[in-house]
Amino acid sequence: MDLKRSNSNQQRSNGEVETLGPVSMPKKTKRSSKKLAKYLVVIAVLAGLGTSTYLFMQEKDKSTSFNNQINSLNDEVKNLKNQVGLSDDQPEQKAQEQSDLTLPVVVFTPDGVFSNEEKKEITDKVINPLVDYTPDVYVSIDVEIYSQDKFVNGNSDNKYIITTIGKPGKGGTGGFIYGSKTKPLDYWVPDCLDTCQFTDEYKAKYPEVVAKYESTN
Repeated sequence: MDLKRSNSNQQRSNGEVETLGPVSMPKKTKRSSKKLAKYLVVIAVLAGLGTSTYLFMQEKDKSTSFNNQINSLNDEVKNLKNQVGLSDDQPEQKAQEQSDLTLPVVVFTPDGVFSNEEKKEITDKVINPLVDYTPDVYVSIDVEIYSQDKFVNGNSDNKYIITTIGKPGKGGTGGFIYGSKTKPLDYWVPDCLDTCQFTDEYKAKYPEVVAKYESTN
């Protein structure tokens, strides 16, 4: 039997406690733990950098896409201006073109349905007498072929729907049905709450309107 182990057993049997010295970790284990900690720190840093880079690129892509859309819209606006003969570099010319615009603007819808003769007759007998009786009021007048779904109080003989849009503060939006599909187009006459008044100039220009009004009032 080993003498050292025998002595140790003898001490335990006598009630004495054997005291062990501090346990030291092998140097190789300490070095491995430090290396592992370093690796974890490096991985965490790289993961953070990767996430930040991804988010930055996402925001950059969004910004680039938005800027591309804005540039595309600006190009489309410039192309449209060129097609209608407008240019940002010619403000005086654009102002002159706007001042030369004659109001009200008369639109016949749908396009291609009205013949030139029909447009002229409507203009001479309806549009011009209306505009000259209430000058400087209307911005646009739309003449449309009547259809049953437009007015519930209309009938199948009605021919046109005439819609007027007035200038701000001078007139709102109005409309009326005019003309017959079975009769020749007649002259428009004003509808006044009281007696309609005609200037001498208007009487000379539209004697048919005045005569029709006087015959019905």
